[in-house]
Amino acid sequence: MGCNERPLAATQPFPPPNVGSLVNFALKSFSKLYGRYGALDNHEKNKYHIDAVGAGKDFVHTYKSPPSNIVNRLDAQRLESVQDNRNRLKPILKTIVFCGQQNVSLRGHRDDGILMDEDQGSQGSIVVNDGNFRSLLRFRIEAGDENLKTHLEKSSCRSTYIGKNTQVTSSCGAVKKFVRKSAMKLVSHPGSQ
Repeated sequence: MGCNERPLAATQPFPPPNVGSLVNFALKSFSKLYGRYGALDNHEKNKYHIDAVGAGKDFVHTYKSPPSNIVNRLDAQRLESVQDNRNRLKPILKTIVFCGQQNVSLRGHRDDGILMDEDQGSQGSIVVNDGNFRSLLRFRIEAGDENLKTHLEKSSCRSTYIGKNTQVTSSCGAVKKFVRKSAMKLVSHPGSQ
């Protein structure tokens, strides 16, 4: 039997000087565990154990709630930027997933350029087929997706994440990995969905 707290939350060299059982070596004699001179009660009162328990609780709290991470607390703008970027990408990734689930191709004959052209409104050209993906994005905007509309209006054409070369390809790669991982989980654990 040994103390599990200290090695996980060591803030000083481990083991600290002048420590005995439960830290340097495992407890082998179980005859005096509790009481005034009991090994567990004495160990629980030591400063290094109290510090280790506190550090362990802080670690678990930070792990379970990343927004309270010190980096994010000190830089609230960074946290806001992370959330904003996630909100920008969600409708685009959902559209890619939708196309994949419905077996709808993404690409069209002319699927690059500005999605929201001021001359053509949000309709795009009826003559040129710019692909299902771009048409679905326009449809989402017409249906009231303000996050997507704001993203496409305010972002430069290089940072919209709808370009045919690298942006959609990398997004498809991420979605492919997610789908593959989900499928493997279903195959390895049938019945748990």
